[in-house]
Amino acid sequence: MYCANNNPLSTESSRKIEKIIDKYSMELMHNHTYLSVISASPVVSKHYGTSNYKTESVSCIALYVIVKHFIPINEEPFPQMLDGIPVDVREGGVQFCGASAEDFYDQVRMGCKITSKFQPQKHGTLGGFVEHPDYGLCACAHVVLNDKLKFALKEKMKVKEKEMEPCALFQPSYDTQEQNQIGRLVEVTYKEGGNGKPGIDLALLKIDKRPPSEGTFPDIQGTTTRIRYDSGKVWGKEGVQPNQQQV
Repeated sequence: MYCANNNPLSTESSRKIEKIIDKYSMELMHNHTYLSVISASPVVSKHYGTSNYKTESVSCIALYVIVKHFIPINEEPFPQMLDGIPVDVREGGVQFCGASAEDFYDQVRMGCKITSKFQPQKHGTLGGFVEHPDYGLCACAHVVLNDKLKFALKEKMKVKEKEMEPCALFQPSYDTQEQNQIGRLVEVTYKEGGNGKPGIDLALLKIDKRPPSEGTFPDIQGTTTRIRYDSGKVWGKEGVQPNQQQV
């Protein structure tokens, strides 16, 4: 929100208002159901929703609600001042700019929500991408396994695509028109662990559509993750030393 002659908040004003917000934020959020955002602002608005609406260059604490002019039953109006700083109630909210794991991606990412034709009601996350010598670009997706395939795996430990019924995978969810399909299951490996030996539960998904353009992850609650895996190269069990912190 701006006005013709407003200036950014000074460092001094910003820090002062930040301390006030920190002091009252929990109380305000607890007492006001539809309060979604509290922030500092160099502008105060007046006469919202009328023909006389205007903004003035006044440092204030902005409170954002879904709809103005409605006070829920058993709740008090917002305070007009907090420790000498004006309070400006505004209509608005927060919208995260980043895409989450449940969103549709033109180029899929590790950590995206996926499902399969085997079990469309069951969801999981897309694992790491690898450059497989036989299949090309693949990803891990063990969530796709159904009971029939698990029983077969207990007998054989490894089943390849030609030995199982076709299984398409979808991101973020299954659709009968298969618009969300990203690939198919090409190989699965399963081995129970025990007596100090690790188990294996691995399914390889051949990515046929919407391949990744970078080794990044979806945002988490609006926060961009900084972890990246860009090479797609596979390391053998002897490739990474126990004390090696970065690969």
